Amino acid sequence: MRTTDLTSAIFLTDTHREIEAKVNIQLNVFISKSMLILELTVEQKRTLSQRC
Repeated sequence: MRTTDLTSAIFLTDTHREIEAKVNIQLNVFISKSMLILELTVEQKRTLSQRC
């Protein structure tokens, strides 16, 4: 195995980890946004039911 093969292999695993991290961050943001929207709709329903 040549050194170039080794470095490219290391580089590949690094980028793979970076991609995984970015995907995880995007997922977490998406989940928290969804939870926020759900909480807001629940709050709106509460205020609507109180008005009636």
